[in-house]
Amino acid sequence: MKSINTLPFLLFSFQLIAQSNLSIQVDQIQDLLNTVETGKLTFRQHLKLSSDGLLTYTLQQEDLKGKNNETIYHFSFSDIDINTVRSITHKDLIKVQLLVASKQKLIQVISNGGDQITYTNELSFYAKNSNNGNDLENAIKTLIPHAITLEEKRLSLTSYEDHLKWLLENITDIELPNKQVVQKLETDSKYKGHLTFNQSINIKNKSTSKLYKFNLATLNPNAIEFKISGNELGISIAIRRGIKGIKHIENGVQKNYTNTLKLYARSITNGKDLLKVLKAIIPLAEKAFNKHKPKITSAPEIISFLNKNVSVINTGEETLTQSLSLNKNVTTYQLVETDPDKSTEYEYRFNFADINANNIDYGTDKDRLFVILPAKKLVKFIKYYRDNEIQNYINSTKLYFNTIEDAIIAKKLLQDLAKLFEDNLSAQTHKSDSVNASVLEIKKHLSKVSIGEDSYDVFLELKDSKTNTLKLTTVFSNLKKSKETVLEFSLKDINDKNIEIVVSGKRVWVELHTKYLEKVIKVYVNGQIKPYAYKVVMEVKDIESARTITAIFKNIK
Repeated sequence: MKSINTLPFLLFSFQLIAQSNLSIQVDQIQDLLNTVETGKLTFRQHLKLSSDGLLTYTLQQEDLKGKNNETIYHFSFSDIDINTVRSITHKDLIKVQLLVASKQKLIQVISNGGDQITYTNELSFYAKNSNNGNDLENAIKTLIPHAITLEEKRLSLTSYEDHLKWLLENITDIELPNKQVVQKLETDSKYKGHLTFNQSINIKNKSTSKLYKFNLATLNPNAIEFKISGNELGISIAIRRGIKGIKHIENGVQKNYTNTLKLYARSITNGKDLLKVLKAIIPLAEKAFNKHKPKITSAPEIISFLNKNVSVINTGEETLTQSLSLNKNVTTYQLVETDPDKSTEYEYRFNFADINANNIDYGTDKDRLFVILPAKKLVKFIKYYRDNEIQNYINSTKLYFNTIEDAIIAKKLLQDLAKLFEDNLSAQTHKSDSVNASVLEIKKHLSKVSIGEDSYDVFLELKDSKTNTLKLTTVFSNLKKSKETVLEFSLKDINDKNIEIVVSGKRVWVELHTKYLEKVIKVYVNGQIKPYAYKVVMEVKDIESARTITAIFKNIK
């Protein structure tokens, strides 16, 4: 025999009993709300509990000429700060003060025959004498804890699906005195937590259509709050860390990404429920989203996944076409930006081992959503071409995405990729049996380097095997001049702890420094002897060549 889940029934029974007790306590307070007369005014008061847990407090004020003014307040005792409830005497009138906790404007005020709606954080009951004031104060303080308990138990949602279903059903259209708000929340099956929020704001003859795309898992529960202005009861939501990760489309045109959006509540009860459910669903959405992330481990699989998700990105007026490819240790990232007027091609070449995995992160720039790939220590190790012309080396690049979910998943995969390449680089060895073998290996990575009109021809040879003296010849030439530089140095003079890769503009070279920076390197320029130097500069074509040459020199025998 199947067991019956009695929890919903017990919760429902509890709510009925609690609602009944609350109703009795409200009736007791109503009995204490008398007609109060002052020298100039007469106050008539009526308090009623509605089915949604809100109180309707009607205050009629009549002056000596018989002119009546009626104000209606909608509020919940669960919102009142119990420590602020007190009886106050003001001239010929005794009031019992009620203030909303944290000064939130959660009391709706309807006046001017219903034409004016505002929100406030305070209201007052009126007492005919001090004893009546004290009785009201005590009755209210007794009621507040029961109202809070009833409020906490009113919604019995547990799972992510429960919370989502409630949100989809309870974010509805709003009618305001001078504005109509049509709003609808829709879900997307591709990623858990992904939502599309459609909102149309109609004022007189003007209509503005807005569409927002975001993921619940990215929201900051501490930043979900009431946004009340005039007669509008709004709720503001925001992305964690202030990242502008909400896609924003207005009247069919993509705008800049934003980190906040505002939805409207139809009542105080609806608003408080929305606030509660939104805060509760965030960790559930995060768990559901993470559970359904793709599990990819190898570099080719990661590159394949990224290519599927970055191939074509549409922004406000531009289309971005992207592709990634691997060739041994080098990744080539190609980007084509196309707008109505022109098309620009970019190419980036780099080794993921040079990327700082800890600083890979997603973000936005106006109408673009990206994941940034910064180099370690922000060294300029990324080779960069624009329209097939080499540019200065840079220290970061960005991949662009259509959805925040793609960017979040890509962030983790790119971090994994950087760590894979870093481990591969650490495992590489460049030891050889002899200096001659090392020199031969270095020569494989030396070639003519052309940068615009400038070219560098680089040659290395072992001049003396007994003293391990090397000869480095560099011939620089362009249309205006030519210069040959010869450096002769012994490996015993080189400090293997002070060998580094240097990048300047479009150039890359390897620098070898002598021990204690002693000037013991012979220098010849165009055949003429020059002063001794303390460093060797070896021009190379790219970072990978520089990396290999540096590793060989550090391990040379």
